[in-house]
Amino acid sequence: MYLRQAIREATTGTPGPAHLDLAGIAGGEISKNSADMEVVIENQFSSLPPFRPEPDSSSVNAALSALGSAKKPLIIAGGGVKTSGASKQLIELAERLNIP
Repeated sequence: MYLRQAIREATTGTPGPAHLDLAGIAGGEISKNSADMEVVIENQFSSLPPFRPEPDSSSVNAALSALGSAKKPLIIAGGGVKTSGASKQLIELAERLNIP
């Protein structure tokens, strides 16, 4: 369970390191009876770019409405745009809405 969560944390949202603190690492031992030894990694979390769920249409419409009604709109994008391979789409959006 914790390994699955660590993989999800490392590959979704802002991808980054995940830390697992396992009992027994400092010279002890983890018995097979006390640990779930099956490694299950869902397909959507096993590739790069990481899994990016689609937003619901109401959230997209709310963002477009906010950008459309802004007096001086500005788009500030982070590394997720590059990681997701969405640079071209972001530029197209900015050009279409005339936003720097």
